[in-house]
Amino acid sequence: MTKILRYFLCLICLAHTAAKAQPTLTAAGNSPVIGDSYRQQYLKSSSITVPTAGGANQTWNYSNLKDSVGATETFTYTSPAGLPGASNFPNATLATFAASSYSYQYYLSNSSVFAFLGSSGKTSLNITKFTPQYTNLVYPFTFNSTYTDSSTLTNDSLPPTIDIKYVNTFKADAYGTLILPKATYTNVLRVKLTLHLIQYFNGTLSYDGYFDYYTFYANGVHSPLLNIYKNGTSWTGLYFSNTNLPLSTHDFRASWQNQTPTLQWIAENTTNTTGFNILKSTDGSRFDKVGFVATHTEANTKYSFIDKDPSTDKAYYRLEQVDKNGELFYSNTLVLEPLYTVATYKAFPNPAVNQILLSVPNNSSNAVSIFHVSGKQMYQNPNYQANHLIDVSSWINGLYFVRIKTSKGEQVCNFQKL
Repeated sequence: MTKILRYFLCLICLAHTAAKAQPTLTAAGNSPVIGDSYRQQYLKSSSITVPTAGGANQTWNYSNLKDSVGATETFTYTSPAGLPGASNFPNATLATFAASSYSYQYYLSNSSVFAFLGSSGKTSLNITKFTPQYTNLVYPFTFNSTYTDSSTLTNDSLPPTIDIKYVNTFKADAYGTLILPKATYTNVLRVKLTLHLIQYFNGTLSYDGYFDYYTFYANGVHSPLLNIYKNGTSWTGLYFSNTNLPLSTHDFRASWQNQTPTLQWIAENTTNTTGFNILKSTDGSRFDKVGFVATHTEANTKYSFIDKDPSTDKAYYRLEQVDKNGELFYSNTLVLEPLYTVATYKAFPNPAVNQILLSVPNNSSNAVSIFHVSGKQMYQNPNYQANHLIDVSSWINGLYFVRIKTSKGEQVCNFQKL
C-alpha cells in the first residue's frame, strides 16, 4: 500500500520563482506536461524534523536533509496513447513509467485538476484504478484554500471481497520560504493532506486509519519541491529534482550484437557534461555502475557501450549523466531480454477446482512456492518434478500466485481456484 501512496506524490521539477505574496497554484504553473522529467529521491528519516505550525511568512529550514542511499528513481511524462493498459484510462492525458514497480501510471491534467487515475503492468495486467480519480491538486489553490474528495480503489489482483476507499482533505495551511540543501525557494505554498484510508473485507470494516502529508509547491515549478509524511512513529519524505535534462539525450537503445549487450545513444549540447555512467540492474530497482563513457566533441554525437559481463537473465540499463558541476541526471530505463529463450511456465487447468499441474520441463529440478493473493503461503516444494499433481481442493476460492525457481532464473504465473 505504501508504494501506491507514493505514486500519488511523484510530480516533478526543481526551479526558482520570483517573489510574490500568498502564492497561488495554477494548472499552467504547477501541472506537469509531456516531456517533463524528474528524479524522485527518498530521504533518511533521521534528517527530517517535525513539521511546524501553519501560517503566513514561514521559514522552513530543511538544509540538513540526507539522501537515503540508492532510494531514487527517474520519471518522464509522456502521452498515454498506445501504452499498455491505456484503454482502461480513457480520460488520461499524461503517463509515466516506474521501473521499481514495472508499471505505467496514468494521470488526468486540465485547467482545474491534476489527478492520478491508476496504473497498469507493462503487459496490461494488474490494473489498479481509482474511481472517479485520486486528486493531487485542484486549481486555483492558495493560502487557506481547502478541498475534500473521495475515491475507491480497485485492483484486478485483489479479491472482490476487499473494498478500499480514500477520503482526502487538502488545506493550504502555510506559505513562506523553503530552504533545501542545494537551493532556497521563496513564495512557497505548503499543502497539508489528511488521508483517510478505509478498508472493508467481506463487508466488515477491517482498517480505518489517517495519514498526514505535507507538500511544498512553488508556482511555476511543475511539481512539488518536497513531501514529508508520517510513517509509523517517525517522519520520512522525498524531494523532486531535474525537470528537463540540460542536454539532449535521445535514441537510447539496448540490443545484442555479436552475442554481447550493446548500448547506443545520441547526445547533443554536451558542453557542461563530463560523461555518462552506465548503470545496470537485474531487478529494475537497484542499479550498479558497470562503466563510464566520456563525452566527445560537439561534432560527434553518437555514443556506445559494450557490456563485457552479460547477464544470463533479464537486465535493466540506464544512463547517469554527470554534469561538470557535479549534478546527476538520469535517462529512461531500458530492458534487455536474455539471449536464450526462456520457457513460459503455466498452471493448468486454470481455473482449477481440485488439482493443478505445472508445465515445467521433464527431468528438471524446480523450487515451487504457491501464495494466496492475501500473501499466505499455501504450498512449497524445493524439488518439484513434471507431472506431479498438486491438491488444491481444500484451498479457499480466489487468486493464487505460483513462483517457480530454476537454474535459469525465476518466473511467476497465477491461477484461479473455484
